[in-house]
Order: sequence, then structure tokens, then C-alpha cells
Amino acid sequence: MTVDELVARGLLERVEADSKAAQELIATASTHLLSARAIAESDTAGAYQLGYDGARKAIAAHMTANGLRVVKKKPGGHETTGRYAIAAINDDAEAIKMFERMRRRRNRSEYGVAHFEVTEVVEALDIVERIIGAVARSLP
Repeated sequence: MTVDELVARGLLERVEADSKAAQELIATASTHLLSARAIAESDTAGAYQLGYDGARKAIAAHMTANGLRVVKKKPGGHETTGRYAIAAINDDAEAIKMFERMRRRRNRSEYGVAHFEVTEVVEALDIVERIIGAVARSLP
């Protein structure tokens, strides 16, 4: 699905591009990643959640820089964020595609019970780092 199709379906809306806000989101995403790495062994679920949020905020930074945002009145905003990433972020497509897997895994943890092994968390945080890097390289 393309970005234009996401807009046409009412999942994304056009807003004024804001490069300063995008840079702030990237900074927050990077801080989340550093914090997640610090607790990866002692709080695997918390580290995974924080890392996921870092990836999500990095993708939101890309949207913000390009004058888009997820429509808040609709359910499935995190899924739309992933669809946007696949459609719009061309750098490191492999890492971008992993966001959807992380989203589903995070949902199982957030809304049920899920156990995370340290190695799984570390691998996920490496993906988050790649997503943040891909977005940061694309920002003005």
C-alpha cells in the first residue's frame, strides 16, 4: 500500500511538515533505545516495550517531517505506522519490515502475557537502532 492510499483510506492525514518536531522525536527515540539497552537484562519486557516505542517514534518523526500523521480517531494506529514505514522509508527495508513483527510481539506482552529472552530483546533493539538510523538519515 502506498502513502497516498493510506491517506485516501483515511488512515493518515496531511498536516504541516515540522522538521524541528521530527528531530525531537528522533532524539526521544534514541533516548528510549539507550534506556532499553540499559535494562535489557533486568527487565526484558520493559526493554522490549521501550525499544518498540523508540522505533514507533522514529517512524512518527519521518511522518512529521513529511507532513503526515496517523488519524487518531481510527483504531489500529500502530499498524498504520508500520504500513507507512514500509511504504515511505526506503533505507534498510529489512529492518523496517521487522517493525510489524515487533508490534505484534509487543501487543502480546502489553495485552496478555509474554516472556522475552534477553537475546530476543537485544536482537530487537538492534533492529530499533537500524530503524532510527534509517529515519535519521532521511530527515532534512
